[in-house]
Amino acid sequence: MIGRRMKPKDFQASLTACIVDARRQGLSDTAILLEFLEQTRLLIVKQALHVAGQESRKPNS
Repeated sequence: MIGRRMKPKDFQASLTACIVDARRQGLSDTAILLEFLEQTRLLIVKQALHVAGQESRKPNS
């Protein structure tokens, strides 16, 4: 969620939706775990990029 800090509830809902979707597709538990980890990684990267962007806009005091 770029533009605001993701609340734990939003994070959990996003990852839960990912798992539910993977189950509907008939993926194995291992594939679901890998998808869960990938989605977690993407969310962390997006948040890190957002924070880095905010840091670069701070005036140098």
